[in-house]
Amino acid sequence: MSETVDPGQSVPDDSEGMQEHPVIALLQREWDSPSEVSEEAALQARKALHTFHQREDDQQALDCLLEAVGQDPGNLECHLELLDGWGLEDRYQLPVLSLMMQLADRKLDLCKKSDAARPYWEDSDKRAYLRVGHRLAEEYHYQGNPKAAVDLWERLRSLDPSHHLPIVECLLWAYLQIGEVTKAEHLMSKGNKASSCASLAWGRLLSAWLKEQGDALPELYRQACRSNPIVERLILGHEDPPESYSTVYAPGSPEEAYALADAILPAWQATPSAINWLQSISG
Repeated sequence: MSETVDPGQSVPDDSEGMQEHPVIALLQREWDSPSEVSEEAALQARKALHTFHQREDDQQALDCLLEAVGQDPGNLECHLELLDGWGLEDRYQLPVLSLMMQLADRKLDLCKKSDAARPYWEDSDKRAYLRVGHRLAEEYHYQGNPKAAVDLWERLRSLDPSHHLPIVECLLWAYLQIGEVTKAEHLMSKGNKASSCASLAWGRLLSAWLKEQGDALPELYRQACRSNPIVERLILGHEDPPESYSTVYAPGSPEEAYALADAILPAWQATPSAINWLQSISG
């Protein structure tokens, strides 16, 4: 069991490099206010870092950090950008993103109540909120919790009708993964504005399989292969996405398939019978 840090106990200054940590930088920098960070906020941040480095007690460290940031709220976009430094290791990704979402939700509540805060929300804070929410939903999905991802993506979509992030694309495939075929088909019926042609074609194929529309499957399969044949190779495990690839791609290109893999593959893998069928008709 991790040893706790007594709130009344002074925290040893055992690392000069600690001052370079992005959280300390966050708390020592001035944002929209001329006032400097309070001593109490800086103390809470040092406690958080001490706990993190010496005890590896994630939750206590994150609780201290949230309290520290809460005492110097500042600009949400800057806070989230610098808090990213805390979660560089995969081990801390989910708790850090959860912390960032708590901070973002605080700012959203403030904007709902304050006319003075609302312009900052529309100008930059809303984009920051959507980014961290999307990342947290992606992490839920990656960790095998598609229902939590869907709940969060649906909330973000209501805040972002212009769809500046690939939320609709992710929702489409998460719906198919958890068997919400009607909701997935509703998104696909809106056309290509928020999804690639390949995503729609392969989504319609899986949807038809889930609805047991056997007569439609051969033609939908041909359309899916015409849209991007590399997707089939990824689904069947004949090819893996490379570690790095261009994020600028043309429809039907390998790069398009690689970009879709994280969304598409879990939905197909959740339906082994569909993969077996695809294997049986694959050329």
